[in-house]
Amino acid sequence: MKTHLASLLAAVCLWATGCASVPQMPAEFDLGRAAIAQSAQAPALVLEGPDGKGRGAGAGAAKGGGLGFVIGGLACLGTGPFAALCLGTVVPAGIAVGAASGAVVGAVRAESAEDVQAKRSLLQTELATPAMRAQLGAALQQQSRELLPSALPLAGSNAAPTEWTIQIAVTEVATVGSGPGVPYALLASARLAVLQRGQATPVFVNEYQAQTATSLTTPQWADSDAAPLRAALQDLSTKMATKMLADLAPPRRLVLR
Repeated sequence: MKTHLASLLAAVCLWATGCASVPQMPAEFDLGRAAIAQSAQAPALVLEGPDGKGRGAGAGAAKGGGLGFVIGGLACLGTGPFAALCLGTVVPAGIAVGAASGAVVGAVRAESAEDVQAKRSLLQTELATPAMRAQLGAALQQQSRELLPSALPLAGSNAAPTEWTIQIAVTEVATVGSGPGVPYALLASARLAVLQRGQATPVFVNEYQAQTATSLTTPQWADSDAAPLRAALQDLSTKMATKMLADLAPPRRLVLR
């Protein structure tokens, strides 16, 4: 019975979220012989909430549907040998119910098109600046000074080629929270890929996220020439650089130049 229950729990988990193995840095990686290559492309911008009630309903439906899936899946665990059949019938119904209720909530909380456009314009302007696009690499360089005799160089900045290239990119910045006049946080996502010289396939790839502890309205983020927004983006870069460095330089693998 325990085995049967564990299998069903695993199935619900797989269908709801998917499975991902934990990436492993190869033992031969040497941070002291690496350089940073940061993408110059601006990250994608994802706004939680709509620019109209229709999209608000869709956003709410997605969240409600996820909740319905989990509730329906857990309910099926008590049906014993009929659990597989239950997962094929009750779970889709749960998704539909959750989506319906989520759609109502999303529509009620919909922001006006003007509010969403102001939010989008503010964030896109800041995310497009060269300074912002260089933040993650600068944060990773700064933190590497605590581990190496000198900071990690930027790829192509020195004459001697390095054995390893650390490719980094801020892939997405999203708002968390929506509604008329509602404060929202910022959630950033980044990607790291480590390549060995002469190899086209990365030996290590991982994704990272960080969220601001502060939630502000668009006028508050834009205050003092967007100083709060710039500080928040810098903090997100610092947090993600810390997570990256934990993968790049665990104590047992660090080799100084």
